[in-house]
Amino acid sequence: MTTPHSTLYTYSKATLDAANKLPLNSVAERDHKTGMKQGEALILGLDGLYKYAEAYSKRYERALSEDYVLGKSWLKAVIGYRELLNGCGHLHMAGRIHETFDAGACETVFWSAIEAAGFTEKDVENA
Repeated sequence: MTTPHSTLYTYSKATLDAANKLPLNSVAERDHKTGMKQGEALILGLDGLYKYAEAYSKRYERALSEDYVLGKSWLKAVIGYRELLNGCGHLHMAGRIHETFDAGACETVFWSAIEAAGFTEKDVENA
């Protein structure tokens, strides 16, 4: 078997909803949807963490926040991704002319992920 160099990826409803709330024909919409098409790491990472929280809840029939080991690790990871929103996306740093994510849309996915995992705003503040 050869090593694949790319994959088809389906975004979560949370990520699609956040992107579709951006103002039509705005710079934010252009940048964010370009990032979605080209695999911006910050968008994919937050979407993946959201999917992980949903899958955990479905599989174990409880919130990820109730898992003493995985819950804490997941919370640290998602907060780390959120902090990276203060910088540039990887595609922009690699030489793209414009940014390739909208921080507001990513922040919306962050909070959707927090909710899906069973955490609260207070958990984020205390982490």
